[in-house]
Amino acid sequence: MISGDTGPLHIAAAVGTPIVALYGPTQPERNGPWGLNDITISRVSQCSCVYERTCRKTERCIDDIDVAEVMSAVHRRMAARG
Repeated sequence: MISGDTGPLHIAAAVGTPIVALYGPTQPERNGPWGLNDITISRVSQCSCVYERTCRKTERCIDDIDVAEVMSAVHRRMAARG
């Protein structure tokens, strides 16, 4: 599953679904997923609105995650699924 930090992501992780999680203003170390092979892509270090409901910037930090980075993570996660 490819998802942001949402309820469905955490449900999928709880039942063992392979995960690539996308994080903007939240810390994956705090929120999970914590599966050994799951991958998180995070921009929390670039965000000025950590854990706030509304971003203060014109462009949200999570929007900096591009398709190529996500696809690379998907390939790595699927290769590690053994």
